[in-house]
Amino acid sequence: MNPGRYESRKMYLGRQLLLAVAFLTSSACGNRAPAPNTFTVFAAASLTPIVEELVRTQDLDRTARLHTAATSTLARQLESGAEADLILTAHPEWIAWLVERDLIEPGSVRDIASNELVWIVSNESADTTSFLISPQFGTDANSRDAGTDSKASLNASAPPDSAPDSAPNSNLNSNLNSAFNLPPNARLAVGDPAHVPLGRYTREALIALNLWSDLRPQSLPTLDARSALRLVELRQAEAGIVYASDATSSARVTIRARFPRDLHAPIRYQAAALRGASPAARAFLDTLSSPAVTPLFRTFGFLPPAP
Repeated sequence: MNPGRYESRKMYLGRQLLLAVAFLTSSACGNRAPAPNTFTVFAAASLTPIVEELVRTQDLDRTARLHTAATSTLARQLESGAEADLILTAHPEWIAWLVERDLIEPGSVRDIASNELVWIVSNESADTTSFLISPQFGTDANSRDAGTDSKASLNASAPPDSAPDSAPNSNLNSNLNSAFNLPPNARLAVGDPAHVPLGRYTREALIALNLWSDLRPQSLPTLDARSALRLVELRQAEAGIVYASDATSSARVTIRARFPRDLHAPIRYQAAALRGASPAARAFLDTLSSPAVTPLFRTFGFLPPAP
C-alpha cells in the first residue's frame, strides 16, 4: 500500500472515530433527564436510622444523598473542602468549630434531638438482668471534678475532641463494678474519647462514677457510635456503652442500665445548613426541626431536644 495513502486512511478513520464519540456523547446528554434538585446531608453515624427513614417517608430517595460518619470526621472533611448542604452533629461544639471557619449559614443552627447513654450486652450474654446506675456510686468528689476538662470550651485552633484526659483515679466502687459484672479480661466497646462525641460523653459519665481509670484498660474504642454497637452485636466485646437510640435500633442487644443524664454534658444533636445550601436542603432542615417529627425521633430511641 502506498504510504501516503495509508496515512490518509489513518487520519480519515481517526476523524470518523472522533465524530462517532462526539455524536454518542451529545446524544446521551440530549436524552438525559434534567438533574434533580439533589442535596447532600452529612450526618453523625448515630443518626443514620432516623435520617434514612425521614428520607424515605419524604420521598427524597432520588434527591437526598446521605453520608454518615463520626461527627469529628464529617467536620474535618468539610474543612478540607468536601461539599455538602447540611451537617447533623452529635455534639454542639463541632457546630461551633465549623462556625469559626465560616462554613455554616448564619442563623441556620437547629436543635433536633437529644439522647442518653446505656450499658448494653449481647442478647446471648449470660447476664442480661437490668440494674440501676446512680450518681451516688461516685464516692470521690475531687475525681468527679477531674472530668470537667472534657467539657472545656473550644479554642480557634484545636478541634473539640482534643481535650486532655483526666487524671487517673484508682477508687473503683466495688458495688457498681459488681453490678456491671465485667470480668477482668472482658472488652468494653466505647466511642473513642479522643475523636467522637460518644466517647467524650462516656468518659465524662465514667469519671463522675469513679470508674474511668479502671474500665479504660478494658475499653475497645471505636471511630463512630454505630461501630461500638456492632462490636457488641458480634460479641467481639462483652459489653458496650452506646446511645439509647442505637441500642433501640438493634434486635441483638439488651439494655442493662441507663446512665443518669446529669453525669455528663447534655447530648445535643444539632443540624445546620452549610454555605450555599440548596432550597431542597433548607426544606429538609425545616422538617428535621419540626415538632411534627418528634414522635418519629422517639420511635427511634431519641429524646426531645435538651432545654
